[in-house]
Amino acid sequence: MFDDKKVSKVIEKKTSLYLKFTLIIFTVSICVLGLGINYVFFQYSSMQDNFFENMNTHIIEVSNKIDKDNPSYVGALEADDYDVISEIMQDENANYELFRIHSFPFGITDENNKTYYINSVSDEALKLYGIKLDDDCALCQNSNEKGEKKLTFPVISKSMGGFEASDSFGIDMKFIYPSGIAISKSIFGIYSNSVVVNENTYQKLMQKVYADSDVNSDKSEGLSNIQIYVYDLSLVKPIAKHLIDNNYSANYAMGAFSDIMAMLRDNYLWLFILMIAFLILAVMNTLVAFWNYIMTLRKDIGILMHYGYSSKRIKNIYIRFVRKKFLLVFALSYGVCAVTALVFVHSCVYMCLLISLGIIATVCLLNYVIVSAILSHVSKENILFLLRESKVTE
Repeated sequence: MFDDKKVSKVIEKKTSLYLKFTLIIFTVSICVLGLGINYVFFQYSSMQDNFFENMNTHIIEVSNKIDKDNPSYVGALEADDYDVISEIMQDENANYELFRIHSFPFGITDENNKTYYINSVSDEALKLYGIKLDDDCALCQNSNEKGEKKLTFPVISKSMGGFEASDSFGIDMKFIYPSGIAISKSIFGIYSNSVVVNENTYQKLMQKVYADSDVNSDKSEGLSNIQIYVYDLSLVKPIAKHLIDNNYSANYAMGAFSDIMAMLRDNYLWLFILMIAFLILAVMNTLVAFWNYIMTLRKDIGILMHYGYSSKRIKNIYIRFVRKKFLLVFALSYGVCAVTALVFVHSCVYMCLLISLGIIATVCLLNYVIVSAILSHVSKENILFLLRESKVTE
């Protein structure tokens, strides 16, 4: 009696070219399915970085108010607008932070005559971004600008119904580059020629600049915009709409986000349909190929029965060959998917690997079970029937 493993190897050598080609197509189809899953997770990872975990998308910026009687007129914000917006936000069932952005009304020069524009934000806003900014310190855009700088400020006084710079004073200010901090610097108006200070520094500078004039240098002076940080991203759009209904301009990134999400949903739907259709065709083709292959082996199965092999033993011989093929398909397809997931997917990578593993394993196992059922059926057929059918096939 021959060794079962040797018999299985002989059967493997008789594998038809059509079956080999079909298994290659089946492997490619599963790889396409896995890569499609990776693509969806890659998109989700990008959305996490660019929207969900990006602090800018949580920000609503109010920079103007609109005249309800004349909507075409857009006016600047005033001191009491902060209180009005605070009252509007109290009507919202949301967790939020509200803070002001001030801008100096003119540029300030350093000892090298380079001009800077000074903005200020509240300590609460800085804390939100993980920044601690001491008095007489400023956040700058370029790392080569960090260090001590002497800035010259004018002293503004009234003159013949107008204002003029009657004198000047210098302030030593430490420029800090916020490296390693997850902050979109443009959110505070930090551009190549502008810096950000805290509110205390801003108020101190404003009081010195306008010490000889009647200009009000409190928190209303130089108010550039009011920003609202909404912790729940899903509430950004309805809150912005509420502000617009109350005659305030509301700029927020979530408007573009909604359009992108609608587009992605359509793309994912078509991708899912195409992948499933391709996979179904590949599975059916694989099953047909195995069926035809097994039918061509009925003579061999009949001969094995003639030599005293039981139906169970014959099935195990052929199952060994089938199992080896499906394990190879699984290893190759999941290997390709795992490598691409580890390289390109940065968020929820383990979830991506688990889902790919589950789907690929399920598809391979389902095919294996069906082919095993076919083998079980054929191996139990009558020996005379198998030999007669093989003659008809020949």
